[in-house]
Amino acid sequence: MDFNDYFVTQWLTQWLENSIVQDMWICYEERHRTTNVCESWHSRLNRHIGKSKPNLMELIISLKNDSRHYDIIQQRIDHNISPKKRAAKYIQMDRRINGIVSQIQESQDVEEDKWNSVANTRKSRCRVSTSQISKFN
Repeated sequence: MDFNDYFVTQWLTQWLENSIVQDMWICYEERHRTTNVCESWHSRLNRHIGKSKPNLMELIISLKNDSRHYDIIQQRIDHNISPKKRAAKYIQMDRRINGIVSQIQESQDVEEDKWNSVANTRKSRCRVSTSQISKFN
């Protein structure tokens, strides 16, 4: 067995079958579908530190400043002051994605309704009364 097969069977499959992991991985109906938010925070932190290997005090000071920044953002939200506006192209992109998802959901609902009606029709045709069964005994 090569390493890839080992990794998939031993680690990845078992890990993905865990329901908590599935909830973390499923990004359906989530606004942020990538790790870009984390990456942008990390980039911002690196810019504020200014070097690749800070000492502990520099890191703590940068993290405190970062915490203050997000406290201010939260206060603005609490006082109904609108946060920084998103770029129009991203708003338009989200609308387009939401529209496509809605179309897919509607088509799936239609297909599901068709299958349910077919199944119900077949069930009603297959009903046999006990008196009909007793005729065969």
